[in-house]
Amino acid sequence: MPSLPSRSRLLGRVLKRGYAASAAAAELTVSPSVSLADEPVSIAASGLSPSSAVSLELRLECASEKLNFKSWNRYRTCDDGRLDVGQAEALDGGDYCGVDGMGPVWSMKHVDR
Repeated sequence: MPSLPSRSRLLGRVLKRGYAASAAAAELTVSPSVSLADEPVSIAASGLSPSSAVSLELRLECASEKLNFKSWNRYRTCDDGRLDVGQAEALDGGDYCGVDGMGPVWSMKHVDR
């Protein structure tokens, strides 16, 4: 399967109650950092408030190809303030429900800039 255009970017941010989590405390990791479109990735966050509701917004952007996709999902962090999308259940109100590590990726929808 071909990879996405080389200038495409997968961006993510974790939100708590509508506000971006503190950049100094929260860390979002997507690994591997480069993958083909059909290869699974791991999405995790740390440094969040324990047992709190958070939202994850994931974007795929490629200006040269006019690609702009986004997903938005809600989760509850673990007791230690971590989020592993592959183990956490997506809560109601997001773009998918259930436990699926690739859910934020496959649930992306095209959005206009």
